[in-house]
Amino acid sequence: MQYLIYTGPGKVTATLTTDAPGSHYGIPILRIEGKGVEDWPDLGPADSLPSGLTAAQILVLWATRQKPDAGAFTEPSAEGVADARRFCAQWPAGPQIQKMRWRVYQTFETLGDPGEEICCDRETAEKAAAELRRLIVKMVMEDCAPMEDDGQTRTGQSNEVEAWNHADTHHQHGGKYTRAAGEYIATQAIKIEEITE
Repeated sequence: MQYLIYTGPGKVTATLTTDAPGSHYGIPILRIEGKGVEDWPDLGPADSLPSGLTAAQILVLWATRQKPDAGAFTEPSAEGVADARRFCAQWPAGPQIQKMRWRVYQTFETLGDPGEEICCDRETAEKAAAELRRLIVKMVMEDCAPMEDDGQTRTGQSNEVEAWNHADTHHQHGGKYTRAAGEYIATQAIKIEEITE
């Protein structure tokens, strides 16, 4: 197992790997490689880097999609985060990676049931959001009618009212909403929120 975590100045990399003598029972170590760090030993969670951060702190920053002071973290995968969580757990007093879940839901009162779904990883959450967007586009095109200019006002939060007003003004044809209206409403209505257990 090997996950590239970070690429920094001078092409220094940080990799979470089990392909190392210090890795036991499938629990990874953090390997720092590149110019100027050729002789560095593999790191455990409590080991410190010259920045003052521990290896566990680096992995928590990576798993929670924080931005490093220099260089760049890679996009964390569900498997990589699970392995990073096991890495950090070797040091119970140190920082830990909370088990994350993603809540996918729609926020517009006018669309009815929020259709909430809790997902175990970001990729699944993105797929659930795409499916919910597809259903909203269909609903807006087939079941919703533009507001007539007869003095009525829309209900809902201000962002919802603004989205529908935009759709009324820019995306209707022949008394029906267009696909662009449905896509606009769906994009405005769907939220993906990271939650911890």
